[in-house]
Amino acid sequence: AADVRTATVALASMLSVASRASARASPSSASSSSRTRSTRSGYRSRHRAVARATSEKAKPDWAGDDALSKLVDAAISNELLYENIMKPMARRTLIQTAEKNGIQWRDEAKRLEGDSRVYEAFEAIKDDSIEYPEYYLKPFHAYSEGNLCWLAATEARSATYSMALRVWPKDRITAETAQQRLRDSYTDTVRAHREKYNEATDVEPKKILDVGCSVGMSTRYLSEAFPQAEIVGLD
Repeated sequence: AADVRTATVALASMLSVASRASARASPSSASSSSRTRSTRSGYRSRHRAVARATSEKAKPDWAGDDALSKLVDAAISNELLYENIMKPMARRTLIQTAEKNGIQWRDEAKRLEGDSRVYEAFEAIKDDSIEYPEYYLKPFHAYSEGNLCWLAATEARSATYSMALRVWPKDRITAETAQQRLRDSYTDTVRAHREKYNEATDVEPKKILDVGCSVGMSTRYLSEAFPQAEIVGLD
């Protein structure tokens, strides 16, 4: 569910940027400007309403007050129990489920770990002057060293494919098909939005902000779908 919410936030952000880019690129007309202002106003109103509702919540919808939820909360709060039992179990379950669905999780990680080109590429782009935010170096998900460790890097593709499969749990499709369907849904929606609010329907977005891009798989896909656009990935 968290992955789906992340994808939804990314899509909403892309639509907002696409709307602004389309408004700049479209021919000036009273009706076009009016529609653009109305769209932006409606988006801002919905955004403020969501923000207010979120800030008023004491906890997310999935966190219940029943005995089981309280037991889980207590277990998670116990660092020893969480780190040594719950987190490893959750990680094993995630990997095993992915591999049952045809994703070669461990084989892929092992292959990348032994590929010298990965380390050569890293050396080519490494910038020692960059100071990474502290939260990137703290334990996150199942990685005790944070999301900037090599294990997270070698597993990123498999984790992303696994996430895509969970979007359509009832469909008997491969991980590759699910991934393509997920990415196509983004670009199709951006183009549908452009055609609805932009009279010059052949104009593509000039700038796209990919929010929640993780390691950039979605950003790379967007760059291939919209090669003329300036695309920024934010995670």
